Amino acid sequence: QSVQHPATGLPTSFSRSVDPALNNVSFTYDAAVTAIVLGHSGAFPAAKKALGTYLRMPLPSRGGFEFNTAYNTADRTPTLEYRVHGGPIFWMAIALMRYSQASHEEAFGEKGVAILEWSRTHLPHKDGGVAMSHRDFWASVMSVENNWIYYAALRLAAQVLPDGQVREALVRERQGVYGWLQVQQTNRGLGDGIGALDVYTHALLVGPEAHLEDGAWDAAGLAAWAKRHIDALDERFQIPGSALYDYTDAVESARIGRARLAWLEGTEQVSVAYRTWARWFERQGDRAFAKTLRMKAAISHAQVMEYS
Repeated sequence: QSVQHPATGLPTSFSRSVDPALNNVSFTYDAAVTAIVLGHSGAFPAAKKALGTYLRMPLPSRGGFEFNTAYNTADRTPTLEYRVHGGPIFWMAIALMRYSQASHEEAFGEKGVAILEWSRTHLPHKDGGVAMSHRDFWASVMSVENNWIYYAALRLAAQVLPDGQVREALVRERQGVYGWLQVQQTNRGLGDGIGALDVYTHALLVGPEAHLEDGAWDAAGLAAWAKRHIDALDERFQIPGSALYDYTDAVESARIGRARLAWLEGTEQVSVAYRTWARWFERQGDRAFAKTLRMKAAISHAQVMEYS
């Protein structure tokens, strides 16, 4: 709450940055995650204020900057990055629906669903997946990370919507997206095989129930897949001698000529994902692996907090 603008409620994304270009800048993704965290903690007035700008905002147009990636916190004007991307939009849809679930203020949930309906009907599709934007270069780029977020938002919409044509359309959309994601596996995007940590974490963060419901898995098969996926994640992205994780693997780091660097946000994604799956493995009777995941999550989170 301390980084929210008192008038608009938009949070400053990088409040401690020494880069003047980031002063008073709120990224749509950060506003969405801020609202989710505030709502989860019971701070509903602050969560509502963080979402207010987007509740009143028209859906994206062909040439405008509705749901732009970033806004000025004081006057709500688009800033810094002048583009409309699916990832932040899908996160905002999740935040609006989550707030509506918790507060019972239906207007927020309706706006979240409207965003998904817009995405279903306006974003270019290929083999079930969606492109990163409805215009410019990004209309031809397919991101695996973005599609996992879209998939998660579509699952949430199915929970909040009553039976009817809109819900049926979004469920079909969800199934198509999941099918596309299974083909892509751990690619960063369509035709892009670069290793990226968030591709691995998002496949876990949707939760085991999602895979059981939409995939051709039984519990034993899913457990085997999850263990292989987690082993590969640790091997590719965990920084040697540390419990922190890099955004890219050692091969990509060497290619671009940089040392391994800790991505704190990504490391926290790993922690949350491992705790989520630990509960599921425990219910499956694999208490030893559940204990290992909880230990990994706790150590990684502790290391992140050393830098907070």
